[in-house]
Amino acid sequence: MSNLGYREIYDMDALNLKQLNDTLRTLWKKVMGGIDYRDLSLGAQSIINAKAGLDGLTELETRIMQQADLIALKADRSVTDALGTRVSSAEAKITPEAMQLMVRGNIAGGVEVGSSVVITAEETKITSPRTLIGVPEIVNGVPTDRNIVQIDISGLYADVVTSPSVTPRYFGGQALTVNPNGGAMFRSLSAALGAVNGATLPYPVTIEIASGAALYESVMITGIGGPGRLIVNGNGSTIHGAIAVEDNRTRVAVNNLNIAYQLPAGGGGDAVSITATACASFSGCSLNGSGTAGSLVRMRYGANALIENCELYNARYLALVSDASQLATRNVVGASNNPVTYNTLAADVGGLISCQGTIPAGNTLATNNGQVFASGCAQASGTQPAPPPALTTANYAAVNSGWYQSSWSSSETNIRQGYTQYGEITGGMWFANATLRTALAGKSILSATLRLKRLSGVGPSAAIGAHLYGMTNSGKSGSPGRSGNYGVIASVAQGATLTIDIPVAAVSALVAGTINALALYAGDGSVLSGNTYSRNYGLFAGYQDAGAPLLTVTYS
Repeated sequence: MSNLGYREIYDMDALNLKQLNDTLRTLWKKVMGGIDYRDLSLGAQSIINAKAGLDGLTELETRIMQQADLIALKADRSVTDALGTRVSSAEAKITPEAMQLMVRGNIAGGVEVGSSVVITAEETKITSPRTLIGVPEIVNGVPTDRNIVQIDISGLYADVVTSPSVTPRYFGGQALTVNPNGGAMFRSLSAALGAVNGATLPYPVTIEIASGAALYESVMITGIGGPGRLIVNGNGSTIHGAIAVEDNRTRVAVNNLNIAYQLPAGGGGDAVSITATACASFSGCSLNGSGTAGSLVRMRYGANALIENCELYNARYLALVSDASQLATRNVVGASNNPVTYNTLAADVGGLISCQGTIPAGNTLATNNGQVFASGCAQASGTQPAPPPALTTANYAAVNSGWYQSSWSSSETNIRQGYTQYGEITGGMWFANATLRTALAGKSILSATLRLKRLSGVGPSAAIGAHLYGMTNSGKSGSPGRSGNYGVIASVAQGATLTIDIPVAAVSALVAGTINALALYAGDGSVLSGNTYSRNYGLFAGYQDAGAPLLTVTYS
């Protein structure tokens, strides 16, 4: 604008000069100070003064000059020119071809987006072959299908679908491991089953129990569906408890597992119960009961099962099948407590048992249109073992609790662990040691669990690791005498109440008196970035709170 000539301005009439004035105003706004009245030549200024009059010039000059200082603070010509170049470059890249989503325009009562989406007041139609909603979780730099909803011709996939009739999809590994002595993914079969129960399995999932392990628990396999299947490989281990297989829509296979169950004296208990399950199989297993009432295998409500190459001992009914359920056996041996009095295989109310190869020694029974097909099958009693030993379970509630950070908390009985800017924290819990030691002295401690409740609103929103130690302190006095590191026993979310398997060694130390309390100590030494607490900082219910620590011990 600064090279506008004298001749061009001289030839302008009043209207054109007004337009020049307006243009100067517009240019000033656009370039933020790139025009000034003083940029015009002296001759041009004289012509403008003569033709436009002093008032018009004064207005123009005043509007330009009043903002000169502000303009200088905002940007110089080089900055605005560079910005203009960048804007021009960006505009050149915005083309219909480069846009993945283009609004094509209004339609009657709605908007059409691209060629695949039509939005109206009544409905939204998406006709693309695959639709993704959400931001996928990145694992090791690779996007996964976690945290998204995917809809395509094969169906809908999501991490969680809130519906009473839809089970969530399983995203875990295909191989899970169990060892009550540690060194595996889970310390109990119950914990491993908790990862798959109620889920749709898109692929086979195998639970491997450590060879020869002894598990003291009763477990449930329930609500599993999908094209995959669940396989539990016992590897010769023994579970002292019952197994319930209920409401499964896919195959459940249990292999090479010994099941030793103390049947209730009054009846009503079964070592293995199979209910409303599409297909369950037990292969290479040994089932041993110890009572005269109850069943080793009980099937109800349209369940289907196969038992092959198994041994069944010591129960009134080795197998009782009813309510339109079907059991197939192949090469099964065994005997009930009294083969003459009790019936080894019994079918009732439309139940059906079909046998091949050997069957347990004893009588068969069919009532209420139940059927047992065992023609041509030889009876085999096998080597009948002694009944499993009686087990006792006892609960011990915490009688004191607190936390230590430079000193013991005087006003709180909650339990804390972790680290803050004031230092590391140890949480302690005490039980009635005199009672516990009297009851368990000389006993064989078989298993133990600890109930913990993490309180909400303290520490990271994510789950934290609960790290268990022993502690020699007999009460909340003195610095913590941590003794015995029992490892991270669980990952605990805010607000969660968990019953956690803990090492038997921790209870044995309490009984022996080498420790007097259990402690939570994370070992964190620094705070999270932008926070005042560490990664595993958390608050747990104390002995006076709902969800207080509870120690449960199974012994013989």
